[in-house]
Amino acid sequence: MPSTLLEAISSRTARQPHATALDLNGRTLTYAELGRRSGALAEELMAAGAGSGDVVGVLTHADLDLVPALLGVLRAGAAYLPLDPRNSPAQIARLMAAAGSRFVVGADSLRHRLNMAPDVTVVPPPQSTDRRDVVNPPVRPTDPAYVVFTSGTTGEPKGVVVPHRALAHHAAETARSFGLTSDDRVLQFATIGFDVAAEEIFPTLVAGGCVVLCPDPPAPRELTRVLADGRITVANLPSGYWQQWNVGRGGGPLPERLRLVVIGSEGVDASAAVAWCGSTDVALVNAYGLTETTITSLVHRVDADADTDVVAVGRPIAGVSAYVLDPDLRPVSESREGELYIGGAGVASGYLGRPAETAGRFLPDPFSAVTGALMHRTGDRARRRPDGAVEVLGRMDDQVKVNGHRVEPAQVEAALTAHPLVALAAVAVRQDPVGGRRLVGYVVLHDGGTHVPTDLRAHLSERLTAHLLPAALMAVPELPVTRNGKLDRDALPDPGRHVRREPLTDPRSAVESRLLDIWREVLGTDDIGVRDSFFDVGGTSGSLAAVLSRINAFRSDPVGLLTLFEHPTIAQLATHLTEPVPAPAAPERRARPVVRRRRAAG
Repeated sequence: MPSTLLEAISSRTARQPHATALDLNGRTLTYAELGRRSGALAEELMAAGAGSGDVVGVLTHADLDLVPALLGVLRAGAAYLPLDPRNSPAQIARLMAAAGSRFVVGADSLRHRLNMAPDVTVVPPPQSTDRRDVVNPPVRPTDPAYVVFTSGTTGEPKGVVVPHRALAHHAAETARSFGLTSDDRVLQFATIGFDVAAEEIFPTLVAGGCVVLCPDPPAPRELTRVLADGRITVANLPSGYWQQWNVGRGGGPLPERLRLVVIGSEGVDASAAVAWCGSTDVALVNAYGLTETTITSLVHRVDADADTDVVAVGRPIAGVSAYVLDPDLRPVSESREGELYIGGAGVASGYLGRPAETAGRFLPDPFSAVTGALMHRTGDRARRRPDGAVEVLGRMDDQVKVNGHRVEPAQVEAALTAHPLVALAAVAVRQDPVGGRRLVGYVVLHDGGTHVPTDLRAHLSERLTAHLLPAALMAVPELPVTRNGKLDRDALPDPGRHVRREPLTDPRSAVESRLLDIWREVLGTDDIGVRDSFFDVGGTSGSLAAVLSRINAFRSDPVGLLTLFEHPTIAQLATHLTEPVPAPAAPERRARPVVRRRRAAG
């Protein structure tokens, strides 16, 4: 295997110089032209003083300048820093300062985005493809190849330094795992600031395929057309985006040339993934990895016959190791939960200028025979299945606290999407009308409706313990996503105060009147009708407990909290309370095993 990406691409160029390497709406660059453009840029960067030890910003559109710019920086002996043109000038300047960048490859049309970084040398992307003999400086496998910033817990971004050895290994093994060949046309979907862009570009070039550039990633409903027009064979999509596209296409035909869809970057609904595999021959691969482990570390081809609530992330690609360990760094037994650690050839060098954080997350690998080998502590909860595949169950720190209870959002989202009318779901913590915190569930319905299914709360009560049930449910037309296609929880709407859609309904019985008085007392408002959902008028699981205690104070046969979740309106609850229940303990005995099975399934 070549020790650097440059060696691998140079070898491929020598074998097929006239093959198409890049395609932008019919405008193309061959491998030879790509080599000449990147060589010309490397020459200009070196003439400007850039070279080994430098981190060079790349600020271009996702057009025919992008890939020559990335390779040109590498050929100059420097590391590249991808800069998203949609970032503000202040953010671009902040990232460049954090990386110590003195140079930037910048398109003329984007110069204004650098107006807050005045002390940098701007080198424009070369347009010439004249033949040039460029002598590239030697690049060692341990030299930095690129720096990508990720979010930090302190609010400050952290720059991850990925060396050439890791990038070369990733490109070669990902090409092999995805079965890439010179016949493939791979969609370049991710924004340049997202490291998945490197996975779309470099393995394709190593395999001799064509990178199909997509400057403006389409809305999910437009993706099928984009794939067909570009004659795409392989698409790498965030799981949330894939799910929205899959729902939106409604089972329609897929583009003829598409053979593989890779999903990842976030959890995926197991039922949707299995249904996909049962309805099409287009393979679906769930990929897992982190910036700190050079993009993809584990892959799993989804099986149409899979019977699981969690889509596995599979097994490590060649040269990578995956360990599920306990707090003492000892392997946990099969099917037991632990923290996932990644070792092997993909482990990055660490965090730029942050030795303490590097030491805390990049640990000596006690399972490796390689002297000085490191493993990365991912922070993800995981378990290993009996067949050896790894399942990721969520973040070690992803749990939130609502009313003193720990909540795993993924568990609630899985229960929401299990409802037959629900296509997509998300969960977020929002402030309630009186300043507390409540769990809110958001659903996108298959029919595009804007009203929450009347039986959704009862459906949830069969699958979740009481403290996991959302305090409010909202039907939304779509789930918001970030520029990288991931779910944007912060952009989910706040339910706020109840907005009345129908006239207030007065009580019709003594029981309804008694319940209405209790609700008004607990919630501190008179704007409540007997057909209003408790949660829609500002109720939370905490205030529901207060309602429960008041109800049981006047009843000889106490009701449980779950009953209130199952009957969230006064009318429903009053009907339930006045109906004879011959064996009140029997439903409890039936319900408990269902909850345990869901929890045991992950």
